[in-house]
Amino acid sequence: MWVLGAFNAAPRPGLVIAWRQVAQLAGPSLWQAMVVHVDDRYGTTQAEWVFANYLVPVKSKPPAIP
Repeated sequence: MWVLGAFNAAPRPGLVIAWRQVAQLAGPSLWQAMVVHVDDRYGTTQAEWVFANYLVPVKSKPPAIP
């Protein structure tokens, strides 16, 4: 997944490892994903809950069949 950043920050790659629904007082529940990503600035791995509207699937091209 691409994780979109706030305030026009560059998208970063992430791996979704879990999903959950978050109830709201008014309106439907919202989905969040537990996303793991590497912070290149510090060389660390971080995990955080991200709302689904900040996630963009990565398009992949399958390998050619020989």
